[in-house]
Amino acid sequence: MRASLHGVGSTRNDLEHRETVLEIGAAVVRHDAGGGIDIDFGPADGPAQIRFFLSQAEAHRLAAALRSVAQNGAETVIFSDS
Repeated sequence: MRASLHGVGSTRNDLEHRETVLEIGAAVVRHDAGGGIDIDFGPADGPAQIRFFLSQAEAHRLAAALRSVAQNGAETVIFSDS
């Protein structure tokens, strides 16, 4: 897996032209105490580099979108609850 972060620059003038690529060795998915889903992405042998916090509804929409894209190849937009 790989994460590509756009607009992550070292200076204010460079933000639009910068891209940071992170190699992802593992994704850890867990249920959080508030009823949502947490997903940590990072190296297999180190701390998370990116963490997603999703509500149950967002997690279900993401799962459905991933299945749809994998089966049909079409792009899907998912809107946040917040």
